[in-house]
Amino acid sequence: MAMNCVIVDDDPLSVRLLEGLIAQTDTLALLRSFANAVEAVQFLRENDVDILFLDVEMPEMTGLELLGALDNKPAVVLVSSKAEYAVEAFQFDVDDYLLKPPTYARFLKAVKKVEDKISQDQAIQFKGDFVFVKSDTALVKVDIRQLQWVEALADYVALVTKEKKYVCHSTMKSIESKLPVDQFVRVHRSYIVRIDQIDAIEDKTVSVGKKIIPVGGTYRDSLMNRLNLI
Repeated sequence: MAMNCVIVDDDPLSVRLLEGLIAQTDTLALLRSFANAVEAVQFLRENDVDILFLDVEMPEMTGLELLGALDNKPAVVLVSSKAEYAVEAFQFDVDDYLLKPPTYARFLKAVKKVEDKISQDQAIQFKGDFVFVKSDTALVKVDIRQLQWVEALADYVALVTKEKKYVCHSTMKSIESKLPVDQFVRVHRSYIVRIDQIDAIEDKTVSVGKKIIPVGGTYRDSLMNRLNLI
């Protein structure tokens, strides 16, 4: 299924180039192009958009101001003739930053990054006290209250309960952002632990049942603070 795209750019040449790149890409479908960011805001609020290709410098409203006006943003690929906005742009959690005029190869790289992100989001979905983990073609329901820890496995993560380990394609950053912050704590770049499952704490490890989990130096103070031990 193709991903729905919108272009917001006041440069007609840039718009035509992006429209051509999108037309060459089977996984993309262009909904509309806007030369004015103000006009685009309402459309973006009312329609299901997967990717927004967005210029930065525009009259009336800049691309970054547009992002600030959206409560629920689609995946965002900024397209600009200047590299200087890149640092500020990534504060808005944009997915990629293309310098004008992008080559088709570089354009495809940005699209692939968004595809991977959407695939990861679909692989694990949180609903209240439950998480649905994609296993083969099915979504398996797992009670968050039964989780003991989450472990990074290269491009995958493992959600571990006392009875079973569920492996899905996602990232620790994505999982951490969705887990209840009052119930889970990051103790290592590769581990998130459910607080009430911690049985013992030593200098550089925590024990969850028979599992010994390392505690990273940058996470130790946060862990001890969460446990009211400092």
